[in-house]
Amino acid sequence: MSYKTYYATDRRVYNGALCSDMQRQQDHTNALLAKLVELEPDAFCTYFPQEDKWDVSRRSDYKSIIPSLIAGKQEAIIAAIEILEDE
Repeated sequence: MSYKTYYATDRRVYNGALCSDMQRQQDHTNALLAKLVELEPDAFCTYFPQEDKWDVSRRSDYKSIIPSLIAGKQEAIIAAIEILEDE
């Protein structure tokens, strides 16, 4: 199955409330995370600020699921989902 990213073009936040487009992005990211956890319950996503990249690993052994760090959170999650589906 092919997964796609969704990034909001309208990025307004007012007093902590997301605009509808930003909320759609957040919901999409949460749906991807739910699919990842469905495939691998031990999976988690980590941001590395120095590299400005994301990693997806397993809690049980802290080994990375994806071969290298990826710039976008959704892209990292999608890469991990595709790897887990191929296993």
